[in-house]
Amino acid sequence: MALSELAKAQNKAASLVRTRAHTARRKLYMQEMDRCETSTDVVQARNAADEASAEQEAHIARRNEAVAALHAQINKLEEQIAALQQSPEIDALSTKRKAAWNTWRSLIDAKKSAVEERFPDLRENGALFSASAWTPPAEVLAEMEKARANATDAPPKGGGGRLALNPLAGT
Repeated sequence: MALSELAKAQNKAASLVRTRAHTARRKLYMQEMDRCETSTDVVQARNAADEASAEQEAHIARRNEAVAALHAQINKLEEQIAALQQSPEIDALSTKRKAAWNTWRSLIDAKKSAVEERFPDLRENGALFSASAWTPPAEVLAEMEKARANATDAPPKGGGGRLALNPLAGT
């Protein structure tokens, strides 16, 4: 069903009133919203927020500068550490130290080997630590036989029974 010309004119007039009322109401709304933004307490609060943000940003910038300075110092120190660790002086001293210890080890081994060569009878069967495990040389065996022949019934008290001379010590 189509609208009559009167209905169309009425709808148009009503729509025009509605549009004008909406425009006026929207204008009032926008003016009130603008007043919200410009009211004294809101402006003061915004200024305080801006100041707090600026203060925080300045503090963060100072902190970041200090951190960057510390990182720069750390990088310099790491470079110094790397330079010290690659020291040719240390390498030369290390080589000298190894040579000195090798010389000492060779010398002490040679001297100990010479001593062991002079005392082959003490190197076997635990003879170094036990007289009963030791096989004495002929001169000691002869001294032992003399001692047996000259022995009395009991050795004197108080640590007696020692040989008067030590054939191995040269006395």
